[in-house]
Amino acid sequence: MKRLLTSILAMILLIYAGFAVAESYQLKPQDSKVEIWQFMERFYGGESDVPPYLNTEWKPLSESELNRGIDNQMHWLRLVLSNPSEQPIEWVMLHENSYVDLVEAYIHNASGELIETIILDDHKPFSERPIAYRKPAFSFTTEPHDQTIVYIRTGMWVADSNTLRFLLSSKQQFEEQRIE
Repeated sequence: MKRLLTSILAMILLIYAGFAVAESYQLKPQDSKVEIWQFMERFYGGESDVPPYLNTEWKPLSESELNRGIDNQMHWLRLVLSNPSEQPIEWVMLHENSYVDLVEAYIHNASGELIETIILDDHKPFSERPIAYRKPAFSFTTEPHDQTIVYIRTGMWVADSNTLRFLLSSKQQFEEQRIE
């Protein structure tokens, strides 16, 4: 089971250990998990006070579910990151596909409180992106001895090749390796 989780995480996330803190921390498989919600929907209109992703069953994301083929559906992912270190970890997450139409991220802390909502929509000006980069990218922080739960809704408005591959790195590594 540990090996399966390790291989799934390796395929989905590129994780770097170059944190600019007094104590360096390497993310371990037991400190994270990636899951998918099988409900697919075209739009979430926000009719309820409780977002649908909070009251649902999630299952581990498998390699075979990463490439969605040609579709125009919205897909939900949940990423749970634990930080057992003494320092906060600042992350950057980006979608592998530069032409994905929508990435919404709902950042929660371990107690379930919504900390931040990030919407990356290709119908909005590039200047409105939280990180100026050729692929949709956003940052968030996992506090010391805490968890961050990231709910991601992503998809295409019109049928096109779609993937659920995201890359995760420390903010420092992202800045060092990014290509303008």
